[in-house]
Amino acid sequence: MRTYSFAKITVRPFLKLSDVNNPYIFGETKHVINMCDYREPEVIDLIYSKGGTFDWFPTEEQPMDVNAILQAVAKLAEYDKDSTPIIVHCMGGNNRSRTVVEAYHFAKFGTHIEDMYRGYKNHLHYNCESGYLPPLKEMERLLSSDIETILHAHKTLVEVSIHQGDLHMYGSAPKEYVDKMQEIVKNDPPEKWTGKDLELLATAIKTLETM
Repeated sequence: MRTYSFAKITVRPFLKLSDVNNPYIFGETKHVINMCDYREPEVIDLIYSKGGTFDWFPTEEQPMDVNAILQAVAKLAEYDKDSTPIIVHCMGGNNRSRTVVEAYHFAKFGTHIEDMYRGYKNHLHYNCESGYLPPLKEMERLLSSDIETILHAHKTLVEVSIHQGDLHMYGSAPKEYVDKMQEIVKNDPPEKWTGKDLELLATAIKTLETM
């Protein structure tokens, strides 16, 4: 775990139900960003029940998905405006989540935060130099874009998950896609869906993004 002083951001390992229920861990957290390639629906439901938000930008560690990193940076910029506590996590809280926070620090200040990792200045430097992200100069160029440009240029496909009879939409997407999804749901109630139906719906929404 690491808590940063430049924003109310804490990096942690993967959140368990007991973590979200623990006031000493979750506390006043309002936003959770998950960077690993796995998420737990029960944990997400609990976060929502506490009035929080959940964003999922899945990426492998080697290589990392640069779009996932940029999307997470954009979300941090959005949430940081409210000065409310944010948790960023991956599986172990040792690389992907820290890379995102370090990328956000550069986007916000134009300087690199120091957090030595495997002989490099920080995790962002390590992943760029190791070929798991674009070269550092290219990442700096991407992160130097106006944060609003990053926010609108990199959107996440809405993912639908049905859990305990409720419909949840994870991530962010243009309003028209969300409206379309809600229209589909209205005409075909979620309780009638099966696993294949969910896959078809995700494909339909993805197709809309290219139109």
